[in-house]
Amino acid sequence: MRVNVDVQQRDSDSWMLCSVHNQGTPIPADLIAHLFQPFVSGRRSQGLGIGLYLARSIVEAHNGELTVSSEGSTGTKFTLAIPMHNE
Repeated sequence: MRVNVDVQQRDSDSWMLCSVHNQGTPIPADLIAHLFQPFVSGRRSQGLGIGLYLARSIVEAHNGELTVSSEGSTGTKFTLAIPMHNE
């Protein structure tokens, strides 16, 4: 597993990006399309299917983004992007 934290410029704002990347079994494309909906989980999951839904809801409440990409050759990567506020 690899964790990366970075800062990215988007227009005139700075964003904090945090990604978690692993080389495990890829998430099927049909599941990715619904992964952030409540009560959706994969066949091997033991959870209720609300964790990613809640995480994305919290991130969006802070004007951020939570995304996922998953391919057999590159693994699965979740990315959290949050705007940084300089006060």
